[in-house]
Amino acid sequence: MTDIFLTGSTGAIGQRILPKLEGKNFKVSTINLRELIKINSNIQSAENSWMIHLASINSKMREQDIQIEKNMIEKAIDISLRHGIKNFIFFSSSKVYPATSDKSLSSEDSKTCLIDPYSKGKIECELILKSNAEKFKSVSILRLAPVLMRSPSSNVNLLFKICENLPLVPLFSVGNENLRSFLSFKNLELFLETYLKKDLEGLSILNICDQSPIATNLLINEFLDKNRPKAIRFHLPRSLEYIALRMPILGKKLNSLYADNVINNYKITQELSNLNLLETAEAIKLYGLK
Repeated sequence: MTDIFLTGSTGAIGQRILPKLEGKNFKVSTINLRELIKINSNIQSAENSWMIHLASINSKMREQDIQIEKNMIEKAIDISLRHGIKNFIFFSSSKVYPATSDKSLSSEDSKTCLIDPYSKGKIECELILKSNAEKFKSVSILRLAPVLMRSPSSNVNLLFKICENLPLVPLFSVGNENLRSFLSFKNLELFLETYLKKDLEGLSILNICDQSPIATNLLINEFLDKNRPKAIRFHLPRSLEYIALRMPILGKKLNSLYADNVINNYKITQELSNLNLLETAEAIKLYGLK
């Protein structure tokens, strides 16, 4: 039996991961970092014990929240070391990479950037964990692409709400040409089920995304085909598209969905040869946003 200690179990990802892990023969204990932590010391195998640190302020993080984010990972590290948990997984974000405008691929060796408080907070947490890596048997930093699921803080969720509620669903022409990396929740589930069974050592930094990037309009059409097949779709004139993409608030949100942003997950496919990740379109057809 694999012992897993999970922070952030009530968050958008955590509340979905928890039942999946419990159903795969993992012994999962949730940790609330706001409380005095007392962990059951009856860990079956220290070498096969894992701290999965998911607890985080969401992507609306402000500058004053960065220290809170750092305090949480420091506390999770301290709890792990005091209780002999040997393996540590941190859910970081692909937002630590700059959004690409030339469809080039961002790899784990690409230079990270500070574009907003959220990416800054994630990078600083990564640095804290790296400085403590030698104290663990293994440390894994997972840089997730935007996860395709219903989360109030997600811009992708805003896109899906538009698809569900507008009588006419607008399609921007740029959405036929762009490429974006996403992470379907089913692929995250498949990855964790495989990864937690590996005998790991040392520090690993891994990008996680679906098998290949997808154009935003294709993502919209796959979602509509699955959830609202009779929806009327229309292509916005380029003149209106040009104006909308340059509006201060709306433009920022639209660019977060239509600008190119591609990462690769070659390292995962090399290290986990038995892991067959789905294409985004395939995952939506089979599982929707579950």
